[in-house]
Amino acid sequence: METVTWHYDSRLHMLVADGACGAKAYFILTLIEAQLKEGTQLTIRTPKNADLTNLADIMSRVYSKKEATLVALGTFSQNIIMRNDQIKQTNGFKTGENYVYLALPSSNLP
Repeated sequence: METVTWHYDSRLHMLVADGACGAKAYFILTLIEAQLKEGTQLTIRTPKNADLTNLADIMSRVYSKKEATLVALGTFSQNIIMRNDQIKQTNGFKTGENYVYLALPSSNLP
């Protein structure tokens, strides 16, 4: 893993695939732990109500029930739209660039 990097500011998406019982959840937990150590604000939506649900014991914004997950997703969507409007109004905005290009903090992301 020392040679594996993820530039999540420019490559926002990651696909994690493996067979059943292939330790996907543990890999994701490792990513979550690293992000929390960096002070990243995370929201977890886990409709399977499985391993990731236990994160609610150590962090807020963990949703596993259908209704709560749908509400959280709607709020997240509204916040992203507002954040994108802010970015577009920022001096120096350029299509195709993100908050890093504009020197905006990621901590303000919804």
